[in-house]
Amino acid sequence: MMKNHAYPALVVALFIAGFMCGTAQAGGVSEERVKTLVQNYLEEQWGSGMVLWEPKADWPLEHLPDDMNLQVIYTRNERPRGNTILMLQLRDNGRIVKSVPLSVRIYAFARVPMYQGRANSHEEIDLSQIAWRREEITTIRSGWPESPDALTGRKWWAKRPVREGDLLTWDRIAERPAVVRGEPIELRAELNGVTVTLPGEALEHGHVGERIRVKNALHDVRLSGRVTGTAEVLVDGYQTRTFGASQ
Repeated sequence: MMKNHAYPALVVALFIAGFMCGTAQAGGVSEERVKTLVQNYLEEQWGSGMVLWEPKADWPLEHLPDDMNLQVIYTRNERPRGNTILMLQLRDNGRIVKSVPLSVRIYAFARVPMYQGRANSHEEIDLSQIAWRREEITTIRSGWPESPDALTGRKWWAKRPVREGDLLTWDRIAERPAVVRGEPIELRAELNGVTVTLPGEALEHGHVGERIRVKNALHDVRLSGRVTGTAEVLVDGYQTRTFGASQ
């Protein structure tokens, strides 16, 4: 029979063994908590209801403690999508203590402009023909206008042919220049304090403030000037002697 004085030591030993066993079973941070952190992070990036995702491999979480300072980040300077790696980090006063890679597949969605008409290269985009719809954009790498406000108040044209149902990404459309090559324009020049205007033709596209080549439509005189408005060009002062002269 075990003597009474042995019981306290036995109790202590059993307590320590139970504590260690419980700690071993608890392991690192739970996968469910990490999934919640990932979901919250991705919704911050893409918006609520705009992202689906799934793990691509087992996550090595057993050595990462369940700590309030855990956070999910993406190390690239873009929003994560497709097959990629997120990082689960434990930080202490801004210092990374531990870091674990999370292999995931991300399906991203966005509200994007879909064109309902057709436009050839350098034809104007009809803003009334744009429908904003939720679409998966996981594999689309070019940017796009993210709201109607990004397009309203300005004129746009197609950089290359646009067909019905195309997504209007920034590599498909551009702001229409104030002056378009081959179109009639108004040429202005300051002559002895007097503003003189003549009909002209643009030899280049040009936005407001840009310098382009033009010609006097009456006498085919080649000039250069600065675009000042829609179909308007101010001819440089040193060319005023030949502004209206024939060659």
